[in-house]
Amino acid sequence: MDPTTPDYCTKVPAELWLRIWQSSSRQDLQNLIFVSHYFRDLCQPLFFRHQRFKVPQLHEIDGRNWVPTTRHLHNSQIRLRKLAATRALAVREWDFRGSLKLSSLIQDLPEILHIHLIPETYSKLVQTFCTTLGDYQNLRSLHLFGFTVDSPFRQSLASLERLEELAMEGCETTGRTGPLLTLRHLYLTAARHLSSLPSSQRPPDNTPIQPIDITSPQELRTLTVDASRDACALLPALYSNNVVSLHIRLSENTQERSLAFAFLEHSPQVAHIEISRPSTLSGTLPRRLPLTAIPNLTSFKGSASLAGLIISERPVSAVEFSGSVHRKEGIIKALADITHSSVPLRSLSLDIPIEALLEISATIATHFPGLRELSFGLLTPAAVRNSGYEIIHYPIDDYINDPIYGIDWSTDDYESLGNYSGFIASGIDSRTVDLSDTDNLLPVTSNRRSFQAAQNIAQGPAPILDQKLASSRKEKLNIPDPDEHDLAMQILSDPCSEKDEAWSLGVLPTDVGVTGSIVAICMGRVALPAGLDTLRLKGVLLKDGNQTLAVQRHVVLALEQQLPALHTLTLGIARDVGSNIWTRNDNTWTLRGSSTTIVSAVLRK
Repeated sequence: MDPTTPDYCTKVPAELWLRIWQSSSRQDLQNLIFVSHYFRDLCQPLFFRHQRFKVPQLHEIDGRNWVPTTRHLHNSQIRLRKLAATRALAVREWDFRGSLKLSSLIQDLPEILHIHLIPETYSKLVQTFCTTLGDYQNLRSLHLFGFTVDSPFRQSLASLERLEELAMEGCETTGRTGPLLTLRHLYLTAARHLSSLPSSQRPPDNTPIQPIDITSPQELRTLTVDASRDACALLPALYSNNVVSLHIRLSENTQERSLAFAFLEHSPQVAHIEISRPSTLSGTLPRRLPLTAIPNLTSFKGSASLAGLIISERPVSAVEFSGSVHRKEGIIKALADITHSSVPLRSLSLDIPIEALLEISATIATHFPGLRELSFGLLTPAAVRNSGYEIIHYPIDDYINDPIYGIDWSTDDYESLGNYSGFIASGIDSRTVDLSDTDNLLPVTSNRRSFQAAQNIAQGPAPILDQKLASSRKEKLNIPDPDEHDLAMQILSDPCSEKDEAWSLGVLPTDVGVTGSIVAICMGRVALPAGLDTLRLKGVLLKDGNQTLAVQRHVVLALEQQLPALHTLTLGIARDVGSNIWTRNDNTWTLRGSSTTIVSAVLRK
């Protein structure tokens, strides 16, 4: 390292250097320290901003690794002492992932003579963390997992004057009272070893819930609580709060659920709410919240069955349905409930069963003509090979005891249920689906006409490319011939087709499947609000996540014809793959993250 300091290092104020480097990766910081002694001294505190510790969980420890585990815990204890003594003021975030079950190792592994060293060493480590926590005076965020929050630890927390965010995940709170913190963000979930107990071992509904006081309600802005007794015990202490963003999961326990709804009546500033319910929720819910509850709510995310309860007579302009309500009737009822909002809906996100696409899209276009953002995914049957048949997979919890969807789950005939994984598709996209590398990843089917239609939809009309890219990429992208006819659209619009009667009744033909759904959307068969400027199609193209650019361009050019205001189009794939986002600037569509462009066929001034 050069001991001399270059002039440019000191010409810029140290505060500015630090502000620039705050978002730098650890590798970048390691390179900076070799520039000069001056940079090294400035960078070193940044290495300690984020501290993370994770103790091995109970299931990860056995007779082969208990010695390295003990050594790891001992070294971590030494590191904690050095960190608190030398670099405590540099720490901004702490993520301490402990375990509540290590003490049971003595009973689980009695054959190991010195297995008691692991819980004993871990206990010393936790004690060191608790006693030195007050030294981290610049700590902003603390995330605890599998930790026992007792009264002495509450005192240490109170000494952190700059703490803004506290997350307690899977913790056990024995210190119910103590000095109040001034948090802006609080996250609290149940202790895992309690939430995993069977219902017979859980406290009964009428067991009194002991209150917990953690933070002052005046400064709190974000609150996330799970369906747990500790979380619900916290809510009464936060009445008259200023929470703006609330995420809450309803409990099966009647008493806990009542506390959650009572909290909504004392949260006048909540603008964003995410509320969910377990699929096995029993008992009744209130028909309607008082108008004084959450009067400033603007966005709702949660189960469709809760939409009417939460949204009615409130200025909700953004709605996202989550959960497992996938029946057509339930979705249409939820859409009707949204119409009772006191302001026009601007953003909507939901999943639609493929067989109900036409009816639900028509309902959306009718009820919400002023919609600007729409995001939907088709709940397409998962096609798999099973003795030559297609098996349709639906979420089981929505169809319990419903023989219409293939089986009576209440039967005692376990032999007949043993190998059941869905019901045989009789008419719904009944072709066996496979993927062929030689056919541009298109479905392989025994029906020649349907196969040709599927092949042509991937090609579609010739995309209009930026000329600078077209010459160099034409061969690579396999741009289709402009004169090729879109046979898929011809089949679906053929008046002699057997599908014509289904179209006239407003029903998506049962043998259309994924490919036909794409065609229906591009043809305008699927009603969409004319004023949409943002459209997200989640997973409605190819199932393998390798959409060809030809398919994407076909959809982009077709949809811009129907939606004059469209400027953002997201073509979603699988959850673990990502999305293709097309944005329009003037008269050019650009694929985000690449240089691929399409010249729009609808020129705008």
